[in-house]
Amino acid sequence: KESGSGPPQPGAPPRPRLVPVVDGKLVVSDPNDPRAAPITKVPQMSGYNRDEGRGVTLGQSSTPAAFTASVRQRFGASAEKILAVYPHATDAEATQSAYLLPRDATTVTHALFGQLRTQSSGQPFYPYLFEHVYPGPESAQFGTFHTAEVPYIFGVLDQQGRPFGDTDRRVSEQLQAYWLSFMRTGRPEGKDLPAWPASSNDSLGIMGLGDQPGARAAASSPEREAVLREFVSTTGFAAFL
Repeated sequence: KESGSGPPQPGAPPRPRLVPVVDGKLVVSDPNDPRAAPITKVPQMSGYNRDEGRGVTLGQSSTPAAFTASVRQRFGASAEKILAVYPHATDAEATQSAYLLPRDATTVTHALFGQLRTQSSGQPFYPYLFEHVYPGPESAQFGTFHTAEVPYIFGVLDQQGRPFGDTDRRVSEQLQAYWLSFMRTGRPEGKDLPAWPASSNDSLGIMGLGDQPGARAAASSPEREAVLREFVSTTGFAAFL
């Protein structure tokens, strides 16, 4: 699949669309359709890293005009409702909103996908957002980038040549405990681990993993969750998954 959900930058080459071919044999339905009947009915655990797919690179700034143009290009008929709940009157507001909007859109879409996937499969779906910043001289620029969780899950911090400390090792132990529990039982749980709730029709939430693990809302405010829910309901899931 294509990584990242933000709009293409002006003058940038087209991004490749890496999608599976629905051949009716190996791939029998669109993986982006949560209502499609699953071939193997098993629990699922899936998520994103906090700083992948963001609209601006950490440390870079946006402007009210740039943010407005980006939202109108990306969200079409829903743009004005989204602009109304993401402040952008100043450069500082526009920069913060350009950082939050792609993350909110991705996590809300993912949580909604999990709700419908549970209904179609009868199996639990465990969405998450990994938030621990990868250490190093570029950490302020890249934050929790795509694949930043990999060395933590596999417990290979000593092989990375990075300034990992006690906090990193605690995060690594946390992720390994959740992943091993899920592989053994179909549930990410364990002694002294914060409860990780599965997707539910009653609320739209995700599991935060990293420095302060725990369940949390899918978006940065209820108002933003509402407009993004509406956007997904009219455009489908392929836009952000």
